Amino acid sequence: MIRRFAVSLGGRIVAALLQLAVFALIARHLGAQDLGVYSVAASIGLSALWIADLGMGTRVLRGDSDDDSRRALATFLIVRVLITGVFPLGGALIVSGSSTETGLLVAASVLYVTGESSGDVAVGLLQGRRRSALAMTILLSRRVVALAPVALFAGADAVVIASAAAGMFGTLCLLVVSAPQLGRPMSLVTLVRQNLGIMASSGASTVAQLDVVAVTSVLGTQGAGLYSSALRLLNPLNLLVTTMMQVVIPELASATPTDRRRVFRRIRRLVLIFCLALVACSPASPLVIQFMYGDGFGGAAPVAICVTVAAAISAFAQVHLAWFYATSVPRAVPISMFGAILIGIGAIWSLSVLFGLSGAGVGLVVMHILTMVAIVALWRRYAKKESLDE
Repeated sequence: MIRRFAVSLGGRIVAALLQLAVFALIARHLGAQDLGVYSVAASIGLSALWIADLGMGTRVLRGDSDDDSRRALATFLIVRVLITGVFPLGGALIVSGSSTETGLLVAASVLYVTGESSGDVAVGLLQGRRRSALAMTILLSRRVVALAPVALFAGADAVVIASAAAGMFGTLCLLVVSAPQLGRPMSLVTLVRQNLGIMASSGASTVAQLDVVAVTSVLGTQGAGLYSSALRLLNPLNLLVTTMMQVVIPELASATPTDRRRVFRRIRRLVLIFCLALVACSPASPLVIQFMYGDGFGGAAPVAICVTVAAAISAFAQVHLAWFYATSVPRAVPISMFGAILIGIGAIWSLSVLFGLSGAGVGLVVMHILTMVAIVALWRRYAKKESLDE
């Protein structure tokens, strides 16, 4: 497990750096105004994708290879191929009254997030099969495909080309990786019923992407662009925890209850140290924003500090959520997460009205605190129940 973690962490560090470079170049090519349009389209696309994901993005990490899992994967693949064509076209039609450039930008943004989601499932499939080296090779290839056009060319056209190329490549990776594991498709209703708990909890996390829409409704696309530029730090900051979860979930899923608790306690201690380090480093995050995007994004500095703190809170919550993903997801988990996130989005909107961009950042922290408290409280209840049952 340690070797797989080292390979995965190394690959994800490089991938995160490449992704930061991609977004920094996109921001410089588009400017804050068009970046806001691009980010809102991506946010709405991601929020819609939680349904189309059908819970498979997390389920594949368990590494199951029985006939039921193969049939589930086949059904998911059919749905994913269909939406890869439909979602970008739908995005372009929604803004058809705007300029052609805006329509292309929206379609490319939606295609990009759809392909990213597909590529992540491909990586998850390989991680579940404990093939971390190949998983990281695919992840890095996706980042290079996205980086090349924005590094070689300039302007909005480069962003459209990069987004479309990366989106299609991510879908291609999923097709190639999943092909040897496909069975006869099951009914869509059966798949949804099997994955409902995972779908609901993943959906709650995806709905959190609507924070950009809430900010846009108050501060406009300019404010959304600044907010999104800082928000892009969230995933790289959670890199260690995300990598750890992809390696640990297969181990937790196959372990006995006693071994599961032992592994979990060890991982949680490591993550807690990481969280405290993030909070301590948060005052330096505005310097990262200025370095990445230039002086035109200096207004995002207060949000950057809040994003770093939110990343620490989210990391601690993710560890406890991994326990449920490796075992089972009770109905109370997604219900509590949805409630916390919806209240958090309301806080982001309200504080944006009162305090502008700084208020939006504070609202983001509030949302992650509420979500973390809900997940940890439920984990304590169900982990204690498992201990008593044993």
